Amino acid sequence: MGQRPISAGTSNLTGPSLAARWQASHISLQLITVILLCFVLAMIASAIFIAILPTQPFYPERLPAYASAQTGPVRMPINLPEPAAGQVVAKIPLTLPQLPPEPDTPAPQISSLPLSEDMGAARDASPKARKPRQILAALSQTDGDQSLPIIGPDGLSPFMAYKSRLAEGVDDNKARIALIITGVGLNTARSEAAIAALPATISLGVSPYGQDPQRWITQAFDEERDALLMVPMEPNSFPSVDPGPDTLMRDAPELQTLQRLHRVLAKARGYVGIINDTGSRFTANAIALSPVLDDVSARGLMVVDARASAYSVLASEAAKRKIPVAINTRYVDSSLTPEDIQRQLRDLERTAQTLGVAVGILRDLPITVSEVETWANTLDKNEFALVPISAVANQQPVR
Repeated sequence: MGQRPISAGTSNLTGPSLAARWQASHISLQLITVILLCFVLAMIASAIFIAILPTQPFYPERLPAYASAQTGPVRMPINLPEPAAGQVVAKIPLTLPQLPPEPDTPAPQISSLPLSEDMGAARDASPKARKPRQILAALSQTDGDQSLPIIGPDGLSPFMAYKSRLAEGVDDNKARIALIITGVGLNTARSEAAIAALPATISLGVSPYGQDPQRWITQAFDEERDALLMVPMEPNSFPSVDPGPDTLMRDAPELQTLQRLHRVLAKARGYVGIINDTGSRFTANAIALSPVLDDVSARGLMVVDARASAYSVLASEAAKRKIPVAINTRYVDSSLTPEDIQRQLRDLERTAQTLGVAVGILRDLPITVSEVETWANTLDKNEFALVPISAVANQQPVR
């Protein structure tokens, strides 16, 4: 008699409350499932994106072009070739406690360069219309003690004037492979041996820190090889890996960047373009690259993106400026065993079969030269053409 009976109203309230809670829990689980699914899909997309990028960022950061193939810490002072009897050669220290002050004289403005009205026409001109290969005074401009490349008054660019003609007549149906030996000139004996052993269709990447960069570019020119000048750029691992006193730094003022670029470009004449030496930090920044590529574009040079990292925008920024561009597909000797080198070369073949073009970067190390020589001699000439780097300009997909 003292107990209060449970009313029908209370029972009705309990049912809907449980159903509402169950429905809310169900919706929460669905939301969590959707979020997790989106996360998984994003991770898969990122993995696919990274996998398809044509890059193998290994030895450019850990073993710069001027370093010997040694394990352990990289030693920054470069070892120049032994001088001849009675000749005095200074060592170039590449790790400096403080860089020397930049010159006070301003770098020449791009607008002051004598440019053709139609730069694109100069780049697209038929190579058969060129005069016999010679280093032309009209394609250089003296600025103080520097001689810098320019587009000639008739619109002829250094790229068009100096590119190798060894690819003329190559069947367009053949897959093209271009190889570049980098660090040329840092070790005279090694560079001479590599050039003597490897076909003239293999291009040279000449270091600005070698004893005489002009010597190697002139030799390449005489042999109908393409020659590129290596431009040191800041790596992510700077300063533990220091590409040298003329390194282009990401956060440097534009004037300093152009001064350093011009010091490198003035090392020689007769090269078709530039290739970055290291540069994972610098080449990932479009703002830092902007004055460099504007200058290179105005001078009519080619750009090769060595792909020091998967995040490089060097090629894409160069393409926006209509610069002739090529992109490294693979570092041939990132691992110094015959089996690994041959595997990288076979991978280049597969890429060339798929995309029509592949580019490889290698060093002048004896083991690399031996393996590349063997590979080149056995390359299927019916399917592949080993061509100078200029012959693959603007023929690769740019991401």
